[in-house]
Amino acid sequence: MNPKLILTMFILGLLLCTQGFSQRIFKESLPADFNCKGCILVILKKEQFDDKGPEKKLHTRLNDLIEKKLIGNYEGKTLFTSAMDFDTNKIYMDTTIYRFILGIDVYKVQGSMPTSIKRENGRKVQGYMDYEQGALNCHLYNRLTKKGYPQMCNHPAWPKHLEAIAEALNKLLKP
Repeated sequence: MNPKLILTMFILGLLLCTQGFSQRIFKESLPADFNCKGCILVILKKEQFDDKGPEKKLHTRLNDLIEKKLIGNYEGKTLFTSAMDFDTNKIYMDTTIYRFILGIDVYKVQGSMPTSIKRENGRKVQGYMDYEQGALNCHLYNRLTKKGYPQMCNHPAWPKHLEAIAEALNKLLKP
């Protein structure tokens, strides 16, 4: 098989697949009472407990994206800290001020995509190409009511995903 053909088909497939995704935020993932003007939105950093391995690079990149695309576009106050610091520091015990936590997890999406390759004799042969990509699961938790909310968005491009979340939360801040 021609590697350039496979790469071209893979990129085309990804582009076609992502056209079905929207940047919208799922309504059920937003608390009706989010009006967080007097509170501080807690955003948990992705932590790497081992200084080695590919996850450290992923977590560093994700934390940078969170700072630039989410915190940089969110109009309210934020606290960007580790889960361990948040859980152990008594200053954060006030559930009125630190009411909402935004958790961000990374998970893998795997699948296969059909491909057809034309052979020299003119016959088409059906084949499949496997793929794997990382996706974000961003979700809010209300500490005051002890209620968790489902995934906020399914956009595969992480920067757009985080910008869409900041935009949706900003709308809830306004009266």
